[in-house]
Amino acid sequence: MRIIIALITLFVLQTSTAQNFQSFSIFGGVEQKGFRDPNYYDSQYNLNAETSITLPSLRFGATYKLGERMQLFAQISNQKLYDVYTIANFENGYTSSYFSSHQRVLDLGIRRHKKYAPLGGYIGLNLLYSSTNIVLTDSENSSLKNLDLSGNATNFGVKLTWGKTKLIGNNFFIDWGISYQYYPTSVNLFSENAMEENEGSEFYKQEGDRTVFKDHFKSTTANYLIDRCGRIAFYFNIGFASVGIK
Repeated sequence: MRIIIALITLFVLQTSTAQNFQSFSIFGGVEQKGFRDPNYYDSQYNLNAETSITLPSLRFGATYKLGERMQLFAQISNQKLYDVYTIANFENGYTSSYFSSHQRVLDLGIRRHKKYAPLGGYIGLNLLYSSTNIVLTDSENSSLKNLDLSGNATNFGVKLTWGKTKLIGNNFFIDWGISYQYYPTSVNLFSENAMEENEGSEFYKQEGDRTVFKDHFKSTTANYLIDRCGRIAFYFNIGFASVGIK
């Protein structure tokens, strides 16, 4: 009889702890997006990358529990994208220019757990705010070699996640899963006159005394880098959670 009472007491305590798991956690981790198409062609730009293998992104974030099964989710990530070059038709013929890039993403969303948040299996829906920085590193066009050319392209996206969280000890946890992200390439923060720049294959323009990237070039390049960098990803996080009974 005592054994039965002890087992019932242990079950009640564990259930109570799971239901009252305190709400805040912080974590860091990596995400690997798989493969990409290294080449992109259209009527204006010929963009080529060295490899089809993507680089992992580093990420940091936090969660906050809402009710028994829901969590708010926030995350910032940084990913080195791909060194690419474009071939443009200038007055002297075709010349190549080389670029490096990286992407920062603000990721906000919710997770719905199968039983009790923040443990166990879950599905998630996130909104993505992406900023892609593009920098000219070299050019066969001598007039561009000494210019400090850089620019940012902004995109919105959504991401679906399926994963699982498990405690290690009293306060540490691991979190892993698979995600699918989608960036509609027609949605960005460039002005409507960006499409008016879609003449000639030059990727730059003059604004007074300054030489800058065309908005159309930034948009096209960012869409190419993001959309073709692998939509299905695997992620792994490790972090610290506050644990206790409320």
